[in-house]
Amino acid sequence: VAPASDEAEGNSEEEADSTSTRPEHLGPHPKLERLRPTRLIRPLVGKYGDPRDQQLWDWYVTQGRSEVHPRALARSTAGLSLQASRQGRKEGPRQLRPLTCRQSRPNDPRERNDLEVTLDLGGASCRLFIPQQQIEHFEEQANGTLRLKPPGPGAAPFPILTPSTGRSAMDQEVGLLDLTATMVNGKGEPLRFLQIVAVKPSEVEAYRASAPFFVVMELPKSETFTHNVYGPMSPEQLGIGCSRHWLLKLASELGSPYVFMLDDSVYAWRGVTLARDPQGLFGRKPGAKVQFSPLSLGSLFEHFSEPEFVREELPKFSMLGFTRYRPEMALCSCAYRRTQIYSAFLVNVGKLVREQGLNFRQDLFVWEDLQLNHAAVDVCKCYRFAMIKKPFKTGGCAKQVARSEQPISITSFAKKMSPEEIAAETLGEVRVGGKKGNLERQGRGAASSTGPAGSSCSGSRRGAIAEAGDLKRLEDHPALKPEGAVCDEHGNLKTAYYKDLVEPFKLREGAMALAGRPGFSKGEEPSDGIRMWDDTRRKSHRDKNITDVGGAGWIAAFPPRPG
Repeated sequence: VAPASDEAEGNSEEEADSTSTRPEHLGPHPKLERLRPTRLIRPLVGKYGDPRDQQLWDWYVTQGRSEVHPRALARSTAGLSLQASRQGRKEGPRQLRPLTCRQSRPNDPRERNDLEVTLDLGGASCRLFIPQQQIEHFEEQANGTLRLKPPGPGAAPFPILTPSTGRSAMDQEVGLLDLTATMVNGKGEPLRFLQIVAVKPSEVEAYRASAPFFVVMELPKSETFTHNVYGPMSPEQLGIGCSRHWLLKLASELGSPYVFMLDDSVYAWRGVTLARDPQGLFGRKPGAKVQFSPLSLGSLFEHFSEPEFVREELPKFSMLGFTRYRPEMALCSCAYRRTQIYSAFLVNVGKLVREQGLNFRQDLFVWEDLQLNHAAVDVCKCYRFAMIKKPFKTGGCAKQVARSEQPISITSFAKKMSPEEIAAETLGEVRVGGKKGNLERQGRGAASSTGPAGSSCSGSRRGAIAEAGDLKRLEDHPALKPEGAVCDEHGNLKTAYYKDLVEPFKLREGAMALAGRPGFSKGEEPSDGIRMWDDTRRKSHRDKNITDVGGAGWIAAFPPRPG
């Protein structure tokens, strides 16, 4: 069945309300006995659809299908516009920013001087192409088996494992596989690190020609899984679940206690100083809102390799993931929660693979992370570090993305618009004569877009509305539906979460008031016998030069009595 939980989450694929101020949620590192809630928080709608929809969960997870289900298009965060604008266009060079993951570059694979090793991973074999500069991370045991060396001074504490397909330096869109700029410690000193990228057999040479050089893991060529729907399949035909599956098998074979699973779409990292944070880990003075600090992946590794944490707490967790950088985090005051993780996470190989006997399912093309989150125990998300992701339209799981004509938008970075433009967008009205500010209005009580005596709409409301984003679908916010309600462990609505929606609704109604139709949705019309009132137009406010007052609505307007 689809994953159930005590609470619902917001944002695409994850993100719950994280405004708890209890001290146990605010330590520098997570402690298992203090982790809340007691059950894993379930995900919400994402770019593949809504995983709480039982039909979609059955389609993608129970059956393991790769085709996009028609129902996924009805509730998806992925739109069509960006896909159309990028189709057939190869990306140009990006500005290189410090501490970021960067695109790999074409290079002559002969310069790698590879050590080629074949490993038996339990019924199937894979090949490792280890470039000369990465051989130092491996050692051969007396019995001839290959193992990873324990990290020494100046080396990253965790090997980095990345599944990738269709994003080599030779492809249309290039994956962010150059980690040299982000693998530095807090002093800016480069770290030696092991990076293993799992690829399909047909793509080995393209990834071997991608620099800077990393270990290329060729997935097994043989059929490794009999799919319930598609029959016997090899990793060449399977998807992301298969790649992650064999990466964890490799980690277990190499004797690595922990590995860091990293997608090739993670662009950068931010250190998060939480609202009213008692720790202040990143040199910021805590305040009422969250503050973000540029951070390297190496600094994140340093934080979670602190000796006492590694000795006392890290062995208790199956997986430890990180939040995604997003504007809704402005009031976040919870450092750790038991909730969904994806894209970048630390895996306790011994606890997950050896003790629980779990691994990613080979047959899954999407939601392989949600399925494993649901199956594993003690999964934790850290809100003290946030990842920034780059959207890709090719490679990876792009074929499974449900691109909708009307995507669900929880957060948007819309360009600044005038109040009149937002009012027109909200109501679906048409401009008259193509002039900004002239709206075609129908019904009684229509109001001008300017205030009395020709005064324009206030600057304060103008600036606020301009930042509101996509207002016309605000009422479709998933958290406002019964099935998406954000609740605490007692089943009560989380007030702190819903307070964040008050201001957007104010802005929406402000835009409606500008058009003379507060409280109305598209297609609704005022009835006879009512007229609009707007506190902004009151004579007492005009006399005091008060240009913006929040208050507008409808009042009965009876005709005058005869005689």
